[in-house]
Amino acid sequence: GKLTLRWQFQVTGPPDFKAGGGAPGTGILSVDGKQIGIGKIARTCPLAYGLSGDGLSCGRDTLTQVSADYQGRGEYDFTGTIRRVIVDVAPPGQKTPKTRDRD
Repeated sequence: GKLTLRWQFQVTGPPDFKAGGGAPGTGILSVDGKQIGIGKIARTCPLAYGLSGDGLSCGRDTLTQVSADYQGRGEYDFTGTIRRVIVDVAPPGQKTPKTRDRD
């Protein structure tokens, strides 16, 4: 059925560029506005990614698997229907504009 999946990253400290790490934080996963998962992320990648190569992907990972558990198993494309993807990179503290009702 139709649902809204959201993953939000909340920064919890400064990046440590000297040690090769980005900022630590907390990842929050929600479905239809209800939080279903939360996890700490010790450090993020200190670099920006481009939209080519293995950058932002939706429905499949084009160059590398998401987890080592997938090694040697072939491709695992999402086979459902993704109606819309919104990537919001608003700065911390800035409210995200409301989106139109989903399809």
